Amino acid sequence: MAGGKSEARAKVMWEGGLKTTSLIRGMEIACDKPKGLFGTNTAPAPLEIFSSAMGSCLMTTFLYSAHKSRIHVSDISVDVKTETDFVEGQERVVAGSMKLSVWTEGADKEKIEKVFDLARAHCTVTNAVNFPLEFELKIKD
Repeated sequence: MAGGKSEARAKVMWEGGLKTTSLIRGMEIACDKPKGLFGTNTAPAPLEIFSSAMGSCLMTTFLYSAHKSRIHVSDISVDVKTETDFVEGQERVVAGSMKLSVWTEGADKEKIEKVFDLARAHCTVTNAVNFPLEFELKIKD
């Protein structure tokens, strides 16, 4: 992984109701709440985008380490689940799980597991959370 400081920036603009648009490096990401939560259901909710960010971070960190380890990945996916509950009258994320499925061609299973451990150790987003997070690796040929 590259060393040194870095930063992430986003400008979040209100679109009315509960909808927002974030501008990140010139790209737009819409965010809204489901109709049952007073949104218009026209974009993912903040927690869904956060869950996606955790999965994307774990995946890209895995792919970086796999590339450095000369592991050919033919396909990969991450299933992410986050659970909320009311704690002291406020909704909070209380648990999460992530299952990374990787398809490889003849790669050593032990080597893939080491790359997965590296990805877990170096994933910026998942390392920033303070709720229990379970990880699972599925290796497929």
